[in-house]
Amino acid sequence: MILKNDIKGNKTSLRTALPDDAEYTLLLRKKPELNKYVHKIDGTIDDQKNWIKAQMESDDSYFFVATDELGNLLGTTSVYDINAEEKFGFTGRTVLEGNQIQNLEIIYLLYYFVFEELGLETIRTDVFEENLSAIGVTERFGGVCTGNQFIDSFGLNELIFTISKENYLKRKDKIVSLISRFSSRL
Repeated sequence: MILKNDIKGNKTSLRTALPDDAEYTLLLRKKPELNKYVHKIDGTIDDQKNWIKAQMESDDSYFFVATDELGNLLGTTSVYDINAEEKFGFTGRTVLEGNQIQNLEIIYLLYYFVFEELGLETIRTDVFEENLSAIGVTERFGGVCTGNQFIDSFGLNELIFTISKENYLKRKDKIVSLISRFSSRL
């Protein structure tokens, strides 16, 4: 699906990924230091363009490119398999290369969009148990581990987290304050 308007924060924003972003998103996914816990992708820039077009035409997912205030690309994230009737979706496809505050704000913007604009009540995000940074951020936003599964292709255990709108809203003001306080120093 395509956003009507960019989702803007203090120092970052999310916008719909476009076919012109294919080279960036493909190269980002191929950076080993950023993708230790993300499924590998192969293919060409044309394959990536086609995948992005399919996301734009989808009726159950948004694929975002994150940017800083100058328009520099900072990464990608997504909400997908959205079930409007059940008010549920998955978040993932997150590969970020900003600093800690930029990355935190990008995740906040994603959750703001999911809960406050789309009106979802619950999201699921799966995180490998070795990815302590992602677990910390997920828990900061109210994520509760509800199970796990072994992923053969990685040889790793993946934790299944759910975040409710209620838990997100309980933590929102504190997170916004933290982002605001530290983004003023950037």
